[in-house]
Amino acid sequence: MGSEDAPVTAAATAAPGRRGGGARPAAKGFVPTAKGMVPTAYGVQRGGRGMAVARMQSVFQNDILKYLVAGALAGMVSRTIVSPLEVIATLNMCSASPPLVASNATKQLGARAATAAAAATTPAARTAALSSSSPSTLAQLRALFAKEGIRGFFKGNGANCLKVAPTKGIQFLVFEFLKRRILASRTIPAGVPAAGDGDNGDVAPSPPPPPAPITALERLFAGGTAGMAAASLCYPLEVAKTLLTAHPESYSSVGGTIASVVRTQGPRALFRGLSPTLVAMFPYVGLEFMVYEQLKLAYTARFIESKANLDKGAGTQQQAAISVAAMLLMGAVAGTVAQTVCHPLDVVRKRLQLQGIGGRPVVYRSMVGASMGIVRGEGIGGLYKGLRPCYWSVLPSASVSYLVYERAKAMMGLTSAR
Repeated sequence: MGSEDAPVTAAATAAPGRRGGGARPAAKGFVPTAKGMVPTAYGVQRGGRGMAVARMQSVFQNDILKYLVAGALAGMVSRTIVSPLEVIATLNMCSASPPLVASNATKQLGARAATAAAAATTPAARTAALSSSSPSTLAQLRALFAKEGIRGFFKGNGANCLKVAPTKGIQFLVFEFLKRRILASRTIPAGVPAAGDGDNGDVAPSPPPPPAPITALERLFAGGTAGMAAASLCYPLEVAKTLLTAHPESYSSVGGTIASVVRTQGPRALFRGLSPTLVAMFPYVGLEFMVYEQLKLAYTARFIESKANLDKGAGTQQQAAISVAAMLLMGAVAGTVAQTVCHPLDVVRKRLQLQGIGGRPVVYRSMVGASMGIVRGEGIGGLYKGLRPCYWSVLPSASVSYLVYERAKAMMGLTSAR
């Protein structure tokens, strides 16, 4: 997420000595107070946990809009780039049989697969039959272009951008906020006893150690919570995006889609599939944020070790050393790990969203029931339908998303808690 810039150290000030009116030298990065030496490197100017939290929150609140904008830009740019692959992935996940976007040759291939699947005696055999004969991602892209032209590659992308802009903005915002709260909860000691209370009053007290960095599990928690918060607030837009992608002949705009769903199925239909979404968002966003930041920390540490002559405080030099290629690779790895773990829940969510629409029967009543029904009817492989095009979509999407976020954050002068 954020750049791992070294914290800015405030100028140390001198305090009157206890004897002789002399000045007590202050350690770099610390300010002498009545409670002892208090660190300034983490944004604290006076002693006490309340002041630390207040200052950190004040700085953060001034940048709320910037974090939202940086996250929104990252989401919109990345999703537009991979829109064709996301259309194919959505069509695969929403159908138990090969998606009907094929040319005549591909339709014949799908028909043979369906025949072989019907003759199979077990769910696993049916899934194997469908998978072995299903058209490739490239073939589906060609068929989609032949059927709908260039517009077919971007159907639902307006709704997708309208959904992903606030979603990504909220994710990054909440993630940064929670990281700051985690650090604030343990950063500021109540006070460090002054050393040299005897005759040697000019001896500076030993500064308290800096706080421990945020752990991987804490990043997972912060990211997962951010994902759930964003999903809850933006879920109706997710439903509209899915419907515009799966049924462009029936829906033409985000507002019209939402109004149509409310009119025909009631407001609750806008939140159909929310439970598996929330269950999926915690590990998905949590894993993605955690893996990305841990990879970035490891890369940064390795770079510092190999460049021991660099000044420890050269945060801007350190950030500049992380190449675009390295950022893209770290984002791709993070997105791939998260997608692999959470793809089954994504399939269940999309199946629940599309029930009762476009002639589809209402078969499942719950997330667990949908999962079991898919496994019974299609085998375990049914929970991984669309994973291949999802990989092709996630790799560039996650890579570009983090790169754009980092660059936008740097341009706006934002930093991230460690």
